[in-house]
Amino acid sequence: MTPRFSLSVPVILGAALLLSGCNGPRVLPCPAVAILADTATRPVLKPGSAGVDPSALLYTVEVTAISQTCSLNTREGESNSNIRLSFRATRAPSGQAARYVVPYFVAVNQAERIINKRLYNATVDFAPGVASVVFETQLTNTVLRFENGRLPTDYQYLAGLDVNDAERSYLATMGRVAP
Repeated sequence: MTPRFSLSVPVILGAALLLSGCNGPRVLPCPAVAILADTATRPVLKPGSAGVDPSALLYTVEVTAISQTCSLNTREGESNSNIRLSFRATRAPSGQAARYVVPYFVAVNQAERIINKRLYNATVDFAPGVASVVFETQLTNTVLRFENGRLPTDYQYLAGLDVNDAERSYLATMGRVAP
């Protein structure tokens, strides 16, 4: 009599393959990165202008992308990230060159709790006659220590522009507020 292995061999082989994956190194993803939608656009108004007048707009800047590279140190319970932000600034066509400082922030959150928030400045340079500029900035060696019992995926880096009340009002009036 021949033993019947046809059904049990695939089951045993499948179980062995599944269990063998548990013995290998566990790969943990880095903390997430995202752009905070309500602060992704900043309309910079001319000094002394009314916030409901489209001619009050000096220039507009948007955060268009965020990415990161990261290394994890599981022994120390921390990550080290390099975060890259991309921006686009636009203005009405002008024959003059202009340089502006754009304040932005990067915050670290864990669920609804903000753990840390830092303000930074980027510089945008408009050449004479140029109405649109794309530029980038990078934050290097951003170390995040995880709280006891927390995983890297429990955290998120949020980026946005430092938008004041008059600029928020302008966005709402012009219908450019994210839902």
